[in-house]
Amino acid sequence: MNYNGHAYVPVRFVAESLGLGIRYADKDNVISIMNEPTNVDEVTKKVWLVQYWITNGVDRNYVKGLLGEPSVERTNDDSQQGVWRYDISPIQGYKYEDLNKIDVKGLEQGEIKAQIFIHWSNEGKVERIALWYTKDKWIHVSYLYEDGSTTDAIYE
Repeated sequence: MNYNGHAYVPVRFVAESLGLGIRYADKDNVISIMNEPTNVDEVTKKVWLVQYWITNGVDRNYVKGLLGEPSVERTNDDSQQGVWRYDISPIQGYKYEDLNKIDVKGLEQGEIKAQIFIHWSNEGKVERIALWYTKDKWIHVSYLYEDGSTTDAIYE
């Protein structure tokens, strides 16, 4: 589209058509377009998939196609929102039943390398995401909110 002498392109459409991931960082007002990382561990791969491919409004089949079956799930009912939790690279025998909060202790102690909570709307679409993962001895936090905005931080 040409508007006032400027060319505008649908960046998400173009990037995804080329097989690239795309992400918008609200804090910096920056759009990142990135190839899928290769020769990386499971955590890096899953973090990239969540940050660059999963957006508000995608459905359960799309998420399962990217991440596989969730470790734990709760379906929508009258009193609680549907949520899936993915436990990435847990130690053998890892157990954590809470679907309301991240296992910070497990991340700190190395029992798990990443944890992803995907919250679902009543229509079965991604509403928001909480992603916590360890990298370089730090716990990184990434959120996708209901309005599509994002936040990244380091947990201290």
